[in-house]
Amino acid sequence: MTSPPTADVAAAASRLARRRNQRVIVPVLRFLLEGEPYASLDWSLGGFQIENYAGALRPGDDVPIPAAGPEGGPMMPVGLRARVARLGDGRLAATFIEMDGRAFDLLEATMLRRRQYLVSLAATARRDHQAEVGDFE
Repeated sequence: MTSPPTADVAAAASRLARRRNQRVIVPVLRFLLEGEPYASLDWSLGGFQIENYAGALRPGDDVPIPAAGPEGGPMMPVGLRARVARLGDGRLAATFIEMDGRAFDLLEATMLRRRQYLVSLAATARRDHQAEVGDFE
């Protein structure tokens, strides 16, 4: 006979069931915030968490993310905007509030580990936007 779950386990299961977008730890993504690239601790189609953040953003602030990319790969121009949800102990968690097609494609391809598609997406992004946003590598 199994014992009933403790309140802590039940609460964690409830939070997980309510989560709309499951978090991904690997592969790591990098996000450009305030001109600095930060590696993700975890991320999903709904947002991300980074560490070693020492910038000026505070909970409730909206932040543009002009570039993102897989760790070890090229950063590419994307149309992302996020809202800071939590900040503490050098960690920043944010929720995506705007996402263009290229950003969605990047996140989806990375989540599904479509390496060839990421290479093609990066090449297209670099060609199409080199003059307007510069090189992020």
